Amino acid sequence: MKDKISQVCDYILDRLESGEYKTGEAIPAARKIAQEVDASFAMIQHAVATLVQAGILRSVSRQGTVSVNFAEIRRKIQISGDAREGGNPPAPAGMDV
Repeated sequence: MKDKISQVCDYILDRLESGEYKTGEAIPAARKIAQEVDASFAMIQHAVATLVQAGILRSVSRQGTVSVNFAEIRRKIQISGDAREGGNPPAPAGMDV
C-alpha cells in the first residue's frame, strides 16, 4: 500500500493528466485538496513540494502553485523510462541507426 504522500501526489497527477488542473493555471489551495483527500495540510504541502522538486509544479509569486506542461513532462518521463529499461529514444529525423 502506498503512503499517504504518494497517494496525494497521484491524486494531483491524475487531475493534471485529465486536464482538470490546466497547464499554467494554479492548482487548488492546499487546504481544499486536504479536504478532498482527507489528509493533513502539512501532508499536502509535502506532496506539492515533492512535485515542485520533480518539475511537475512550480511556485509562482502572487499566483500560487501552477502546473507546467504536463504532456511534455510525460514525454520526458517516457523517454527516461525507455532509457532505463535498455531501450533507446528515437533517432533524430534524417539519421540512420
